[in-house]
Amino acid sequence: MSGRSTRSGRAHAAVGVGLRVARAGRHGGDCPGGPRLLPGVRGSAQEPGAAPRRGRIAGPVLPATDAGHGGAGRHRWIEFAREESNAGGVGHSHAPRRRRRVDPGDGRLHHVAGFPPRRLFCRPVRGAPGRGGGADVKSIGPTAVEAGPALRVGVFVELTKPRLSLLAVVAALAGFYMGADTDTRLVAFLGMLIGATFIGASANTLNQLVEHKLDARMNRTAGRPLPSGRLAPPECLWFGVLLAFGGLMVLTVTTNLLATFLAGAILTIYVMLYTPMKRTSRWNTPVGAVPGALPVLLGWAAAGRPLDAGAWALFAVVFVWQLPHFWAICWVHRLDYQRAGYCMLPIGDETGVRTGWWVALGAAALAPVSLLPWLLGLCGPGYAFGALELGIVFALVASRMIVRPSQESARLTFLTSIVYLPVLFGMLMLDKTV
Repeated sequence: MSGRSTRSGRAHAAVGVGLRVARAGRHGGDCPGGPRLLPGVRGSAQEPGAAPRRGRIAGPVLPATDAGHGGAGRHRWIEFAREESNAGGVGHSHAPRRRRRVDPGDGRLHHVAGFPPRRLFCRPVRGAPGRGGGADVKSIGPTAVEAGPALRVGVFVELTKPRLSLLAVVAALAGFYMGADTDTRLVAFLGMLIGATFIGASANTLNQLVEHKLDARMNRTAGRPLPSGRLAPPECLWFGVLLAFGGLMVLTVTTNLLATFLAGAILTIYVMLYTPMKRTSRWNTPVGAVPGALPVLLGWAAAGRPLDAGAWALFAVVFVWQLPHFWAICWVHRLDYQRAGYCMLPIGDETGVRTGWWVALGAAALAPVSLLPWLLGLCGPGYAFGALELGIVFALVASRMIVRPSQESARLTFLTSIVYLPVLFGMLMLDKTV
């Protein structure tokens, strides 16, 4: 107490930062590239149940050393506390300001206590022994951080939501293949592939730009490049615009104006209609399903065929598929969406039964809709049998959200939907007749 009183009796107000590290869970100090205490910082990694130690750090940059402790099932918890003193020497306040869990896999400071997210940047030191290795902690803060070119490229790739973009590209490829004939050019195929990838990446990038303040309130999205401070909004804007311009130009040069028009429609509906509608109407999902299904039409048009009934049958399959796919995962994260201020169908459905009925109805409708390509003569009876069987399995899985609504049943429905679409398109392309 005497040491603290001396420090707090200084003539100017001092603000310090206390750092407490407790360790529980898996990997502990063996987190690759994880944060470590500094030389001169009092306190070190603690075993579960041990009294926490506090240390002081000054400034936003943490030059790291190795803590080197291991153990089964370990995580790190970092708690920042503010010590405030005044000229009169009146005591200190150690009220915790924010708390984060450090993920041993990626070095993220995961949001715990309702504060805006921040991210810790680490780079393992080459040649460091053991799993723990050394780490070069770049900085902690809400602004963009200095990083190497490879890391910057990775951040921009993450901004495009590669997995979501991949599904759109798969739909475009299926549309192109079903619409192609013997006269289809290889240049058109490559241009469609590049253009569809750029357009999907641009739509996801601009969507994150519009929603980055809301994403910061959600545990699921707080680690994205904009909320975490790894990119600044102007960088995101220019990147999204360049992707859109590049995609439209590639499609114009290599395919046709119809494909280019459909690509522009995807961007416009997704960014300017669906994205703001997520905050005003719980029926935004069917609106968002329109740009989600348009890539299959883009691929069909890029192959040089007009948008006939066969093209719209493929559009209907992708459109209906998105409803149970998204509502299932949305129910899992309903509290996150509610905290951020989104207006989604599953919000307020604590039991999951109401959402389960919508999910099950969407999955049940998908079985007859998936037979449309066969009825229109695009494929043979082999596809029809496989699509019907696949649709029944999906509907049975989705019905579990009514019978036994739970996080597990919702996640299982979501994962089943991810498998469903590529398998269905695979059967469709293998059994193509025209």
